Amino acid sequence: QQQQQQQQQQQRRLRTTNKRTKMIAAQATHYVVIFTNSLFWQVLLRQLDGWRVITPDNESSWFLLILVAQFFSASAGFGNLWVYIRPRYLRNRRKAMGRSDAL
Repeated sequence: QQQQQQQQQQQRRLRTTNKRTKMIAAQATHYVVIFTNSLFWQVLLRQLDGWRVITPDNESSWFLLILVAQFFSASAGFGNLWVYIRPRYLRNRRKAMGRSDAL
């Protein structure tokens, strides 16, 4: 019986560890996606500028790309904030709070 209790405790610890590992992996994935998204548009813009596709003469036709690059570059901080508060939000939401109360 003692051996069975030890096995149950070990299985419980393993489940907790797996759950925590999955949560950390999800948080890291969110961070990488936000970082990559904010960097991608800047790199694309710089490459087009370096290849002389975007010139002062046709810059107005690339306005949307420039706007998107600037928007995602500036909004990366909000994405990082979301990654930071997301675990607390999910924990509060699981504790039977509503979505508006979770923050």
